[in-house]
Amino acid sequence: MKKNCNASLKTNIEKTEIISPATQHEHPPNPNANSVRRIRHNMRTLALTTAARPRQIISSTLRDSTPELSAIIPNTPSLNANIQRLRKRTAFPYIFPTNAIEFIVQDEYKNTYHEECFLFSDTFAPSEEQETFFKEAEMSILTLHSKQYREYVSNCLQFMPNLEVTSFHVYLF
Repeated sequence: MKKNCNASLKTNIEKTEIISPATQHEHPPNPNANSVRRIRHNMRTLALTTAARPRQIISSTLRDSTPELSAIIPNTPSLNANIQRLRKRTAFPYIFPTNAIEFIVQDEYKNTYHEECFLFSDTFAPSEEQETFFKEAEMSILTLHSKQYREYVSNCLQFMPNLEVTSFHVYLF
């Protein structure tokens, strides 16, 4: 359970004048929290910059920790999972296209389980002022990649400002 503190100090945008008086903290000071935050930051940095195993990263960052910190720091399996999750998230990020010509549909999204066409699109010839993106999708509720595909397409559409979506048909059966 995360403890929330409602202490605040409100200033103007330039941060030159205090608008409302400061409120009091609802918890006693915890000097170990900064040390834990620093240790977790070091773990994240090592996980992203080195190819060391998660156990090696954990042992090297916890080597100089005190017994008081070991009571606050999460256990080793959860730290291991956090490092793996962080690496997985940053290892293969989606590359979002900036226009419709760069939009490439991955092979696993082109056909359904029944080998029916899942996505059709035009040739993206840049003959018009605004590029037009035609797509029709047939998907069943049981399609494996349907949710991941929808997230990918919606993220792509956010990064294509000159895109005019003309037709989108989804058939659920």
